[in-house]
Amino acid sequence: ALIENGVPTDPVESERASGAVRRLGLPDGTRFVLGTGRLGKQKGFDVLIDAFARVREGAPDVHLVIAGGGRDLQKLADRAKGLGIGDAVHLPGHIEDVRALMAAADVYALSSRNEGMANTLLEAMSVGAPVVATDVSGTGQAVRDGREALIVPPEDVEALAGAIERLLNDDELARRL
Repeated sequence: ALIENGVPTDPVESERASGAVRRLGLPDGTRFVLGTGRLGKQKGFDVLIDAFARVREGAPDVHLVIAGGGRDLQKLADRAKGLGIGDAVHLPGHIEDVRALMAAADVYALSSRNEGMANTLLEAMSVGAPVVATDVSGTGQAVRDGREALIVPPEDVEALAGAIERLLNDDELARRL
């Protein structure tokens, strides 16, 4: 068997996950959507912020965390502020223990415009995070729509928002995925 990418699969203890959330300054129990990766056009974080603005309309308690470094940090912060959700969008930069944060997330969103085999997708799956992923190359090798993740077309704000809302509102589906 060919293994394209390998990621750690050791479990993340709940205290470690809670600590990762607290380090962001979010109170325990805060519901949040997480995206991770290099802050550039390829990762589609602008699309994720637009989708989150729609999600936030029906779920004002939910936050969005986009962890990673890159040249688009200020552009993404400005976009969130312009949509009136700047207080709910957190851009903490690079996170050392990203798997702990993934374990605490209510939804992990892979919003990429293009991708090989996304290690972040595999890492999120390895800690049991419910996943929404764009249908880019590599995604179909790792997950099936409705079985391991919800898959949406790239750059489709409405579909991404709808899939995130489904996972936030359907605990049974989120647990199953």
